[in-house]
Amino acid sequence: MKETPNKLMNLTYLVVTILALARLAPTKTQVINSVRLTLRAGKLRKERGMSMTSGNFGLALAVVLFGLTSVQTSAESQKTTEQKNSFGGKTIEVTYQKGDASFETLDAALIYYDQDGKIAKTLGRLNTKKSQETNIAFQEELFKNGRTVAYKMFMTDNGKRMKGYDYVMEWVDDKDNVVTSAYGKGGAEVVDRSDTFMSKYPFFTIQYIKDVVLEAESKNPTGDTVTFSAKYNSGRAFVEFSSDIVPMTELDTRIAGYYFASRGIHDGLDRYHKKITVIEDGKTFILYLQDTLLPFIHKEKRAIISYVAICFNSEIYPLLTGLVDMK
Repeated sequence: MKETPNKLMNLTYLVVTILALARLAPTKTQVINSVRLTLRAGKLRKERGMSMTSGNFGLALAVVLFGLTSVQTSAESQKTTEQKNSFGGKTIEVTYQKGDASFETLDAALIYYDQDGKIAKTLGRLNTKKSQETNIAFQEELFKNGRTVAYKMFMTDNGKRMKGYDYVMEWVDDKDNVVTSAYGKGGAEVVDRSDTFMSKYPFFTIQYIKDVVLEAESKNPTGDTVTFSAKYNSGRAFVEFSSDIVPMTELDTRIAGYYFASRGIHDGLDRYHKKITVIEDGKTFILYLQDTLLPFIHKEKRAIISYVAICFNSEIYPLLTGLVDMK
């Protein structure tokens, strides 16, 4: 089993917080650290949960984390792949079999020891069932002086389609509480800032919300169809601005107005007069821009955006509420 490459790019980022749009934040949304299924000394136990959700979203990213501080497996399922790795010790590949403590979670793992014989890193491959449940393909656990300091979860293809990022990384304190998180996509990594307006928005790709909302759409046979979801109406996404900024048309204004009417926000439309096209994973969408954000937006700029959305005649129309600049 080969280790998943970790290509990082240095990033300059700008967090734009729009206080005027506080009412557009997801209603009753909380960010709880993580739902974890952790393997400690051969026992699978449920810890805390990461539910970028509460009343409105109802979809949690269940993170499977394992600690191989005590490896319980038969000798026949282990083999040495390196006599001296980058940490100065051996690397052991473990293949889990029925009856092993980790069999219900993992197919296999690489365990990296340092020069003192202590575990420095583990890289586990989730089995098919657990991978489908969590949308995580691989997980890395990093150690320092015998203590876990970070976890890194690599997403499955379905997880990438839903969340938009390739992996999420969590740094933890000595009590295993998450201190900092980061998200990586396409060789770039950005640190999540939990004190910002945007942190209230869960990671959902624009395409994923479109698919979920339109799946339940019932078209109006005699006119336009407006579809709005109480659960899936906002998110964060990785995009590239792909056009010049242009004025919203009368139809654009009407579509954006449907969103604000559905939320009971009577003056929301006063802040939206321009639009731009964005590319997300090769797909193009129209994005309505708040006036206050216009100075931070230009063609070919890459960013993580926060947005709210409504569907009109089987297309999704996101409205920008914040952005993190990625260069």
